[in-house]
Amino acid sequence: MADVNALQLVDEQGWRRGFANLLRKENARWWHTRRWLVQSLIWLLIINGVLAIVLWVVPIVYPEISGSAIDSLPGFFELMILLPMFSVIIGVQGTIIDEKQSGTAAWIMSAPVSRSAFILAKLIAYAFGYLVTIILLQGLIAYVQISLADGNPLPLVPYLANLGMLSLYLLFFLTLTLMLGTFFDSRGPVLGITIGVALVSLKGVAPLVDRFIPGAVYYLPETLPALVRASVAGETMPPEWPIPVIAMLLFSELFVALAIWRFRREEF
Repeated sequence: MADVNALQLVDEQGWRRGFANLLRKENARWWHTRRWLVQSLIWLLIINGVLAIVLWVVPIVYPEISGSAIDSLPGFFELMILLPMFSVIIGVQGTIIDEKQSGTAAWIMSAPVSRSAFILAKLIAYAFGYLVTIILLQGLIAYVQISLADGNPLPLVPYLANLGMLSLYLLFFLTLTLMLGTFFDSRGPVLGITIGVALVSLKGVAPLVDRFIPGAVYYLPETLPALVRASVAGETMPPEWPIPVIAMLLFSELFVALAIWRFRREEF
C-alpha cells in the first residue's frame, strides 16, 4: 500500500491541471532510470571520443598531418549539427503515438489532467533531457578537451553562443516531431516527414529558395547551422543573424501550439 504521507496534494487549474505530476512522471523516465547515463555515454563515445582521437592520438601517430587544437573545432560542431538531430527525431517520434496506441493516453486523460499539460510535460522533459546530455555535457567536455590541447581556454562567449544556436536547432526538430505525433497514429509519416525536413536542411536549399523568395533563407532551419559554421570559422556574422534565431523560436512555439490544438481534438 502506498504511503499516504508520501502523497502530494496538487492544486492546479486550467491548462496546468495535472502538469506537475505529469512532468514528474516524464522526468522520472530520464533521471530515475539509466536513460540519462546511456545517452551521455553514447554521445561521449561518438562525439568526444572522435574529438579525443583527433586531439590526442593523431598528433602522436601522424604528427605530420596534425594541426592545432583549434582546427578541430569545426569538426566538433559539424558532428553536433548532424548526429544529435537524428537522435532527437528517432527518440521522440513514438512518445505520443505509442501512448495513443497502447491506450495509456486515454487512461491518463480520464484523470483530472489537461491535454495541454500532457503535451507540455513531454516537451519540457525531453528538451531538458536531450539538451543536458547532448548539448551541455558534450559541449562542456569538448571545451575542456580543446582548451587543454591548445594550452589556452577557448573564448567562452562565442562558444556558448554556438551551443545556444545548436540548442534551438534541436528544439526545432523536437517540437516538429512532437507535433506530428499528435496528427498521425503511426510512426511512418512522422519519421518520413521529419527526416525529410532534416535531409533538406542538410542539403542546403537556401540558394534555391533565395532565388525565388529573397530573404526567406533566414527563416529556414538550415540557417542556424550555417551561422554556427561561420562563427567557428571566424567569419563576421551577417547583420540579419537575429532573424533565424527568432524564427526558430517562433517555429518551435507554433509547433507546440499546433500539437496542443490537435491533441485537444483527439477522441479518447
